[in-house]
Amino acid sequence: MAHKIYTGRLTNDIRNLIQTSNEIEKIRHLGLRGGFRETSLGKIFKNYLPIGYELGSGEVIDSENNTSRETDLLIYNKSLIPPILFSIDEGCFPIESCHYIFEIKSTSNANEIQTSIQKFNEIRNLKYTPNNKKTQPICVYFAYATDITEISELERYSRYDKNFWTNPVIDVICIIGKGYWYCQRDQNQQRIIWYFNKSEKDNYEVGLFLSGIINTLSSVNQFGYYTIDNDIKREIAAYIDIKKELIITFDKIKFLNSGLYHIQNGNFTCGFVTLSKAIETKEKYSAFLLDEGYSLFNKKLYKEALLWILEAISNEDTYQNSYLIYHRIGLCYDNLGDVENAIYSFELALKINPGDTNIKYCLGYCIFKISNQDTALLEESLNLMNSILDFNPYDEEALRIRFMIKVQLNDQYGAKIDILKAISINPNNYEYFKSLQIVEHNIRIIEGLPSGESLIKLTKFL
Repeated sequence: MAHKIYTGRLTNDIRNLIQTSNEIEKIRHLGLRGGFRETSLGKIFKNYLPIGYELGSGEVIDSENNTSRETDLLIYNKSLIPPILFSIDEGCFPIESCHYIFEIKSTSNANEIQTSIQKFNEIRNLKYTPNNKKTQPICVYFAYATDITEISELERYSRYDKNFWTNPVIDVICIIGKGYWYCQRDQNQQRIIWYFNKSEKDNYEVGLFLSGIINTLSSVNQFGYYTIDNDIKREIAAYIDIKKELIITFDKIKFLNSGLYHIQNGNFTCGFVTLSKAIETKEKYSAFLLDEGYSLFNKKLYKEALLWILEAISNEDTYQNSYLIYHRIGLCYDNLGDVENAIYSFELALKINPGDTNIKYCLGYCIFKISNQDTALLEESLNLMNSILDFNPYDEEALRIRFMIKVQLNDQYGAKIDILKAISINPNNYEYFKSLQIVEHNIRIIEGLPSGESLIKLTKFL
């Protein structure tokens, strides 16, 4: 829930920005008009920038004497490499210091987009100093209005940037009264997703735009939590997976959003059927489902992940021969507390790949969890742990589970050997020493010795 003081101040700032823009429209000189609008947007950013970040305008340069054309506005951090300023905020800015670079337009049109693409490409071609690992600055296209009515601003942009479907040069688009688009890429730059927030009451697309930028400048303390309500709706505007050669085009994207909406609201059958209309082939559709399932799994959303992965298997026969997929399904069931289905899934995975020790561990541990002192189940679990330790005698987790199995099978001497080996591998685990005391106590009872504290000095194993 956003804080009302922050949202109130931001709403007033946006209202003043638009009002000032309307007043500027009366100025006849186009250059002055554009300059005032750049300054007006900069004033809002200045109110919210984290310490260390500054606003400027001018040329972006590199250490090899390459220079961009003039930029309308940029956000930089002078603690990296300081700029050379010729006025308060105008000058030459090293590429390594720049975080955001803006092109700001009174009215967006085809010519303005093409010119902006050329400018941003020049910036992309600048060279970084050796060993500099900073990512490229984020390129922003902002306009107070647009002349387009038939298609979205993003679709128009896609027609002019030849690299839109592989490596778009513009990362963020905000058009007042239309909406806010931003591009997210995975770490390998293989998946590109454009998200869209439609213009709503009080032109809050500008608030989203501003909050998104400030968030990325200070990723530890998220400014957006103070300014943006959690129920803000966004849609996917374009989806590109380069590795899988999957592109969901603008005419199909409505099926993707509709399908996701139905799935999120529990209407899975309708959702998956609708989703399939967005993707051209069954093979690519199944790959998309599997990727989304794995992504949800990594976020620990196991129930949702399971639905997507099972749907992927039902649509692609080759997935039924993948031990990795069944292993992931088993992990989902296990984390959801459905141990029986987890065991069944791990058994399917092990049948496909009998030598995989990770699967053996998962299966053995699940069997142990349901054994309830059943000797047959305990021995089945023990055999799996033995197989792992035959391959790697120093597998700490397998030793730990085998220790617990042997305790329940009343093999206290074998349990002691395992826990001593675990201590030798990880002497900092205090729980192992507690387990050693317990098993030694059990041994003393078996041998008819007086009960009491362990005769083994724990320091011997430190």
